Amino acid sequence: MKMLCLLFVLFIAAGCVGDDDPVAPTNFALAIDNRVATSYDVYRATAATGPFTKVGHALSGTTYWIRGLDVGTTYHFRLVPPGSTADQFHFERSIASSGADVVWVVQ
Repeated sequence: MKMLCLLFVLFIAAGCVGDDDPVAPTNFALAIDNRVATSYDVYRATAATGPFTKVGHALSGTTYWIRGLDVGTTYHFRLVPPGSTADQFHFERSIASSGADVVWVVQ
């Protein structure tokens, strides 16, 4: 029994030595204050030319959050009127995910 406890303690301690703290993922907030449209479909891609995938729907006057973006990845976002394709976007923004939260205010 003593040997089993000792091995358990050594295993736990070995996992703590030299470990780097993980970097928190980036959270992306989209705030729309726009009189042109009351809502937008939100598209995202990891390449500037796409392909873009619809990731949500944002309403004017609210904040839309996209959480957990991978650090070290550049994301490209497009705001598209409902019923349109990603190529018919009204607004576009790219962000380099660094672990810090990013806010995009669309006016």
